[in-house]
Amino acid sequence: MTAGPAPGGVPPSAATLSFVPFPDGRVDFGVLTETLAGGYGVRSIVCEGGPRLYGTLLRDAIALDEFVTLSPLVIGDDGDGAHRPSLVEGVRFAPGSTPRSRLLSVRSGGDHLYLRSRYGGGTR
Repeated sequence: MTAGPAPGGVPPSAATLSFVPFPDGRVDFGVLTETLAGGYGVRSIVCEGGPRLYGTLLRDAIALDEFVTLSPLVIGDDGDGAHRPSLVEGVRFAPGSTPRSRLLSVRSGGDHLYLRSRYGGGTR
């Protein structure tokens, strides 16, 4: 799925490609999830797209389950040098409208913690 027009010269593939136009050039994740569910029977989506995409999914109440790995390394960002992404970027939640998850499980492996939580919003 793409926010722009279908690219020319798409190489042959065993997969079926569908292009859903989004006129303003931004993906409407509500429309995207409805299209995937209704047209293709998709019941869940794994998002590994980065902090802006994740922030958008939280803002639009599309994120349901969250899997977060906590590493023993703390990097930080003081504004000097190259930007270091955070867990969520590109959106700001006002007090009282912050997405809240409920912890479902915690596992460990070596020095890492693996957290699974669930948001109340669910998918559209």
